[in-house]
Amino acid sequence: MSVTTTKSADQALKSYFLSPVRASLNEDSGPFFAMITRNSEDVEGGNIKMALQYGRHGGIGNRSEDGLLPTANARKYVQATWETKNLFAVLSISSKLIKASRTDKGSFANMLTAQMQDLLTDAKDNIRRQYLSDGSGKVTCIKKNDSTWVYKSGEATINVENSKYFYPGQFIDIIDSSENKGFADMEALEIKDVDYKANTIILNLPSDLTVESNASGTVSADYIVFTGNKDMELTGIDAVFNSSNLYGIDRSANSWFNANKIAAEEADGAHPLTEMDMQYAIDLCEEQMGSTIDYIHTTYGGARAFQNLYQSYKRNIEYTDIKGGYKTMSFAGIPIFKERYLKEGTMDFISTKDFSLFQLDDFDWMQKDGGILHRVDNTPVYQAVLEMYCDIGCAKPKGQARLFGFDEM
Repeated sequence: MSVTTTKSADQALKSYFLSPVRASLNEDSGPFFAMITRNSEDVEGGNIKMALQYGRHGGIGNRSEDGLLPTANARKYVQATWETKNLFAVLSISSKLIKASRTDKGSFANMLTAQMQDLLTDAKDNIRRQYLSDGSGKVTCIKKNDSTWVYKSGEATINVENSKYFYPGQFIDIIDSSENKGFADMEALEIKDVDYKANTIILNLPSDLTVESNASGTVSADYIVFTGNKDMELTGIDAVFNSSNLYGIDRSANSWFNANKIAAEEADGAHPLTEMDMQYAIDLCEEQMGSTIDYIHTTYGGARAFQNLYQSYKRNIEYTDIKGGYKTMSFAGIPIFKERYLKEGTMDFISTKDFSLFQLDDFDWMQKDGGILHRVDNTPVYQAVLEMYCDIGCAKPKGQARLFGFDEM
């Protein structure tokens, strides 16, 4: 790959990188994302329109030979309409590096390839987190504590409910839901370090931010989003299983649009994962909506609980191969996947045929005046932006089930 100017770099990004980038993001951003159908036909002007049917046809019945025929009454119809979400991934290249490529083309190509690999790795992880979320952007809450955070020397240490979502170098916003602001409602705070065992994150605070040295008491209602993501993320699986409005439909007035939630049974003060609960979740979806469960996911601790269940019966766990090169254990012939960003004590039973990724188009480079690389104003840095306008939709929430509250291992 010969790259000597921004024009030839543009060509490399478009011709050399775009196709494998698309394949990687679509197929390697988690098994659920790889399995669901792509749909661009039902996206109009940035809005998704999903036709929903519920109930049964009323014009079916038995009558006497000379009796009145059943009265025709078609299934009920509702059209869900909502906006696509906007996904972006930004690649930066310095002007110095581009000029250096004139004498060291191989070095530039290697550097560009390495940056693309880093971008893809983090973009895929981000998509995988989002398809499990509810679209609000909420990542985790700040833990309620007498001394929730400690401020000193331009840094703040914060206790959070779960630190597994965070890495050094990420930027977060703290969304305040109380009267005690502290440094909440602040944007673009950089994560300096993460202590996963203690569930704490250390933030670099802006030099112009003033915080009282003894300020504390941030309540659990305060929560964290990645910078700029509040209410902007994909409408993921958590949105299907909560009780809020979904795709513009009021679920408090439309119970047929609510998913199934099953609490794990208590036994001797514990809540073990059981095969009966798992089978009940599968049967419930089939009985109510005719949905065939073909996908199960749980946490790593949930997967260990499933393995322990089989070991206690001295039975071998079955494994299966599925699309995308994934090999995983299975239950009743249904693959079980491990998701690190799923809530603890949760196992979801999904019919992937009921889900679609509605998209204006596939991942592509944002272009301006025919070019992909654009210089950032007042800097010697060029940027390329990968974009996609899409969202996830579920036509049959009641054809899905969530088992929750069981003990992990």
